[in-house]
Amino acid sequence: MLTIAYLGNGKSTNRYHLPFSRKLTNKINIKKIFSPSEPVWKTFEDIEYTDQLSDLWDDPEIQLVVITTPSQFHYEYGKMALEHGKNVLVEKPFAETSKEAEELFALAKEKGLFIQC
Repeated sequence: MLTIAYLGNGKSTNRYHLPFSRKLTNKINIKKIFSPSEPVWKTFEDIEYTDQLSDLWDDPEIQLVVITTPSQFHYEYGKMALEHGKNVLVEKPFAETSKEAEELFALAKEKGLFIQC
């Protein structure tokens, strides 16, 4: 069972990711969703909603963080997740520059983690 958290709670998380991830109940456990504001989408009782990034970073059960924020935050949040020992899936565009992308892949390799677009 893969335990994941979504970093972002907008259209992408709710229209594209959740409908498919929630069907894989025997393979994926969606534990938390981070949003800095009140959720405007339907919420689920079995998912914890938080406005504190530390709730994702400090949870040892979360193995993968899926970053669904606007693209200008992908590098920053991807790096933070890796620095906190989390595997990362980043929506496209992966990063704003090739240098940022190279840095994220190098950091993931250094820490023995997975990062992918």
